Amino acid sequence: MLLSSSLSIPFLDALSNIVSHDLFTELISLQPFTNDFPRADIHELLSPDLLHQVIKGTFKDHLVTWIENYLLLAHGEARSNEILDDIDRRYDTASLAAMLH
Repeated sequence: MLLSSSLSIPFLDALSNIVSHDLFTELISLQPFTNDFPRADIHELLSPDLLHQVIKGTFKDHLVTWIENYLLLAHGEARSNEILDDIDRRYDTASLAAMLH
């Protein structure tokens, strides 16, 4: 499901039941200065590709670096390289098997 500004309406309805009327009126009157810019809708800017890049950069790359450092400290350079080569071989094999389906 793609995000859109239409998702803000149910949020505002729920918010109106939680906060006082005065605070809600003040909050609802606040609009970002980019509100009427045709190419600045935050819901359209956060595309799945951008989300993928954020997840990849913060999770996958960090995790791989952490595992490499751990293996180096725990097993030494020669053995950690053997383990990493084995992981690469297994990953390549799994990728090939997935393409067969």
